[in-house]
Amino acid sequence: MKGHFPSLVLVPSGGKEAIRSFAQIHEKILKKTIWGVEFFMLCDRDAIPLSPASQTPEGPSGARLKTLSKYHLENYFLDSTIWAQVFSHMEEEDSWLSKPDEIEKVLKGIATESISYATSLQLSAQIRNDVGNIDVMPKDCFNKSIDDLLSSIDEKFEEENKRVKNSLDKDVIMKMTTDIYNILSHSLSSGDEWKDNIPGRTILGKFASKTNMDVGRLKVMYIKEAEKLTPSPFQEIIDIFESFELYGI
Repeated sequence: MKGHFPSLVLVPSGGKEAIRSFAQIHEKILKKTIWGVEFFMLCDRDAIPLSPASQTPEGPSGARLKTLSKYHLENYFLDSTIWAQVFSHMEEEDSWLSKPDEIEKVLKGIATESISYATSLQLSAQIRNDVGNIDVMPKDCFNKSIDDLLSSIDEKFEEENKRVKNSLDKDVIMKMTTDIYNILSHSLSSGDEWKDNIPGRTILGKFASKTNMDVGRLKVMYIKEAEKLTPSPFQEIIDIFESFELYGI
């Protein structure tokens, strides 16, 4: 995308906490202290917890914070036809790397092996979001005796303890694990749906190992080949950048 959006500068944002607090940071700090510069945020889908309440916000902050529909940015690099075109310039005609169907088999095989890993990632993210931070701070703890303070903290502790236990219910977690695993397994027989939901970073990394090439170099070659196509396999990202550019005018 380099050169397509000269008015935009990409800066790594760090961890997931920065993403979750972006709306507040923008409204309370950036908007009031840095004039003439607009801030936007784009993140992989894995950066946003799975619960509906945690999805991209609506309104002004929602226009500034966008979440990709795919699990990782690398999920956009799983088109076997494009890979066949990339390798057709350097491999023999009978090489598996020159055949889209053979490449698809390899990518799908890696995805199948990754289901348990992908399930664990999604489950962990969901539970982490449900449990959240532990807070035993009482609402009113000013000018209290030690007995009153202990009573207030005990009450708050019981509330938090109940909440955490409900979130860490073993039967619920086992069912969630089974549901996620089954959904991901089913996606492998549902067209290209798996290319959105199974971590592309893992798939692309293992694919690169099978080609004996560096992931970074492969990405560059893939992007060059993708630039010849209409619509672009990166069209969703292009549309988001265009919305940022228009919003900042």
